Amino acid sequence: MAPVEPSQASQDLPLAATALAFFQTLFAPEDHLLFRPTEIWSQFGRRHSRVLFKETWCRPLRALGEVTLLLNLRAAAAERANCFYGVCPRVGPEGYDQSWQIRTARCLWADLDHIAPPEAFERCQAAGLPTPSMGVNSGHGVHLYWLLDEPYLIDDVGPPPQVVSEWVDHTQVGKRRLEHFVDDGERIDLHDRKTGNRLRRNVPPLSPKALQFQDILAGVAEAIGGDHTQDLARLLRVPGTMNRKDERSGQAPVPTSIVHQSHERYSLSTFERFAAESPTAKRRQQIAAIPLPAPRKLTSAGAAKLSDRINACRVAPAGSRSETDFALCAAAIRKGYQSHDIWPQVADVGKFAERGEDYFQRTWSKAEQVVRVETLERAEKAADSHAGLKTPPVVERFDAADDVVVIDDAQPVASVMKQITDVFVAARNTFTRTGTPVRFHNETLEPLEDAAQLAGLLNSQAEVAIVHVGEDSFRQEFKPLPPQYGNTWLHHPTELARLPAIRLFTKAPVFDPDFRLVTPGYDRATGILYAGPAVSPVPGTEHLDRLLREFCFQSEVDRVNYLGMLLTVVLISHFVGSKPAALITGNQPSLGKSVLAQLLAILRDARQVETCTYNDNDEEFEKRIAARVRTGQTTLVIDNAKTQRGAKVIDSPCLERCITDPVLSFRKLGHSSEIRAENAHIVCITANTPEVGRDLITRCVPIRLFLEGDPRKRRFQLHDPEEYAARYRLELLGELIGMVEAWKAAGRPLSNVETRFNKKGWGRIVGGVLEANGRTGLLANVEEIERTLDPVRADFEQLVQAAIARATAPSTASEWLSLAQSHSLLSAELGGGTAKSQATKMGGLLTRFSNERFVAPTGDLVTLRGRSSGSNKTYVLERSR
Repeated sequence: MAPVEPSQASQDLPLAATALAFFQTLFAPEDHLLFRPTEIWSQFGRRHSRVLFKETWCRPLRALGEVTLLLNLRAAAAERANCFYGVCPRVGPEGYDQSWQIRTARCLWADLDHIAPPEAFERCQAAGLPTPSMGVNSGHGVHLYWLLDEPYLIDDVGPPPQVVSEWVDHTQVGKRRLEHFVDDGERIDLHDRKTGNRLRRNVPPLSPKALQFQDILAGVAEAIGGDHTQDLARLLRVPGTMNRKDERSGQAPVPTSIVHQSHERYSLSTFERFAAESPTAKRRQQIAAIPLPAPRKLTSAGAAKLSDRINACRVAPAGSRSETDFALCAAAIRKGYQSHDIWPQVADVGKFAERGEDYFQRTWSKAEQVVRVETLERAEKAADSHAGLKTPPVVERFDAADDVVVIDDAQPVASVMKQITDVFVAARNTFTRTGTPVRFHNETLEPLEDAAQLAGLLNSQAEVAIVHVGEDSFRQEFKPLPPQYGNTWLHHPTELARLPAIRLFTKAPVFDPDFRLVTPGYDRATGILYAGPAVSPVPGTEHLDRLLREFCFQSEVDRVNYLGMLLTVVLISHFVGSKPAALITGNQPSLGKSVLAQLLAILRDARQVETCTYNDNDEEFEKRIAARVRTGQTTLVIDNAKTQRGAKVIDSPCLERCITDPVLSFRKLGHSSEIRAENAHIVCITANTPEVGRDLITRCVPIRLFLEGDPRKRRFQLHDPEEYAARYRLELLGELIGMVEAWKAAGRPLSNVETRFNKKGWGRIVGGVLEANGRTGLLANVEEIERTLDPVRADFEQLVQAAIARATAPSTASEWLSLAQSHSLLSAELGGGTAKSQATKMGGLLTRFSNERFVAPTGDLVTLRGRSSGSNKTYVLERSR
């Protein structure tokens, strides 16, 4: 915990004093107070929390001082954490934080959301409740407290055992916190050690006095419209701290404060009448009224059917004996067998033999409760179902996750498929992307490619119950999803269509098709999933200018072109499958070409990315690119591209597809499945004085670096541009967003830049944004670049100069062919066929360069013109005006 500066302490000490005074009002000096700072945020419709375990403590109130509390509050604030405390005192310093372990209560409380304090007090008056002793504005609601004139002691049960926590690596969901306690020398697990799911049946029940207190709390909440916060282990916000819910997503913190304090204390009897209104009490009464299955006599045949379960109890290892004993009792009760018939069968078995009939009766009572719940749920389901529709059997849910996928022998496959999709839709972390199911996890998308992967994901969110129903039997197993069901779901178009579809995944903020800046999370209207924080527009380009100031761009146009690629990051939703690549070249090594490419990656992917090496073998090159796409990176950097094995130019049909195809699709190595993603990928190619194929050049924005002298002798003020970009990434993105907002404010003027990407308006839109911000000249160097980098054009320009030098200029394709052959030009393009085929190829080249201008040896410009006379075609040079 960091020390507090004196100036900070003087400002924050009153807040700590407020919190400490509040605690001293609620607790006795010897009470153990639990303090637990927790960050809370929402993402993609799901609530997330992160407990600061290192800052969590439980200690006697008398040991707490203002400075100590101040240190805790400041440490929580530094982590965007909300400060919570346990309303009821804990029994000890650690491992006593569950409702069944609470033994003292000193107040009643209620939590009301989205309400102002005056209305909360009016509700109390209308419900016949006394005026609360204290009222706290929680930032988004109100907490009410009624202090009791004497502590409520839950003394109808013995001291609670301590709960021990351990962190265990789980193959599917990472680290899981597992809990257990020791009862009479035997370990009782509160979580399944394989799945991590809560074993509700192993949780000790609340005593009658604990239930009575919770019923009063629930009844009070019901009377005034409060939340369901009536559990004895409840945590509430510490007054005087900040409500930091969703601060991670850009939500401004809101202060909490005490708005009313009278210190009036009340007898619990004043509130006891509200217990009758408790929804949980009513539910318990409803369950208690449910009859158990009709009694049946245990016959020899029935005893034989139970023998497998009895033998399981006999051999169950320590740590799972209670679960196995419980399952036996529940199965017997479902059959209608009576406890006095079962006890003789198990009296000498395992834990029953060790603990005796009292243990057996307690286990039997718990099983009766579960069977009653099953029966009630089955009746409710039947009442709600449509006439004539078969309702699947109700599955034991007491040891399952929050959701259960039921598979039984008579159930249609379509029903199982629907249940699986229901789980994923409710979880809000499973989508489709270009028709492929994907999971959003750790800020990236993971494709679901096989049944085993699907089974693991499903089990992290639900249990799969395999139910076997016979004429007079019922058996179920919790198992992973069988592969045949997984494979069917992965190829089920109807179910996949129910998942939300991602049309664009981005880690950078983007403007949607209506030029509205998207918010973090999934936007159903546009299909954009933005996995990042909220970013606000920033006026000016202070950070962009500082970042780019020391790069040796050959001209201002090259700098503007690079800014255009940076703007593409926030405008990418407009140009999926129709955006240029960045071709970053230099006249020598060590000028920063790779750095410029990684700066784009940092803004687009929030990290530096792995690069690809260019390979003349397009099949091998495609495998390298596919590997990068599969990792989830959306910036593809082809670094230091150079030709191999005597190839003349850098040319790749695969790379061209990566720039212009609307969907990237690659065959997964060693599989029949594909790697697919919407083509929102930005391609960066870096090279030193390259020769690039014409098809690739026309798909690129040229960005040239140029330096005379030794680059090793340069000195920089900004020594690490990548570190600067990572540190100020949100500011840099904010400035790019600000440039777009300035363009919008100017009426969205379009530039007259013409490119092959104007089918979606890349040049007109990006050029318009740049011009609205005083940056002109986008792509003004393209013609010069094509002359420099395109080897075919370079050869043709030499051919034009040779034609000018001749006394009689060529005109027909055959004459141009003879001239080219005499100067050894365009050999690769003309090939080695017949004279007629070579003349035809020369005609194609003449047509390609018609109406283009070339530099004559004198420095004048000439234009190649094609003329037709009947079936004859000639090509002549005219001086340009």
